[in-house]
Amino acid sequence: MAPATEIYVAHQDATNLVVVAPPYTLLAGIFLGVGLASWFAGGLLALVLRGRAIVPRGFLWSAFPMLLAVVIGTPFIFIGLYTARTTHVSIASDRNTLTVQQTLLSIPLSTRVYALSNVQKAVVGVGEGCASLRVVMNNGGGTRLLSCTDRSGYNEMADAINRFLEAHRTGL
Repeated sequence: MAPATEIYVAHQDATNLVVVAPPYTLLAGIFLGVGLASWFAGGLLALVLRGRAIVPRGFLWSAFPMLLAVVIGTPFIFIGLYTARTTHVSIASDRNTLTVQQTLLSIPLSTRVYALSNVQKAVVGVGEGCASLRVVMNNGGGTRLLSCTDRSGYNEMADAINRFLEAHRTGL
């Protein structure tokens, strides 16, 4: 089994290749935990402070629970959900397609489909402290398949995709 943050080949047979970029599970869990704890604390404070005569009145005290819950917790929830996404790159030579699908808890968020006959090769793009998996199209353009991260396995996946493309080049 591949390590939790490594990009890996999930499935390969004569006509299909599936590459998976798993979510940052621990990081997503931490951010979601902090965000949900902020929402819970804000809701609990709203219940405790509601109708108390000893609590000072004013906008700050009435808005504090919502401030805690929404303003502080919501960005953590969004970052947690962003890091919990999984990306699947599927190549099907029998359908002549390269599909990039992002999911969150197995629910599809976005799907991009490219004609496999237009794909020339897979390359690894290098940025400042990160790498990304890209494909070069026959017209010279390119598109990013996997976003720029610090994960390992990009070179191996580019090699696997290129070997698959080379093996099926005559049928495309």
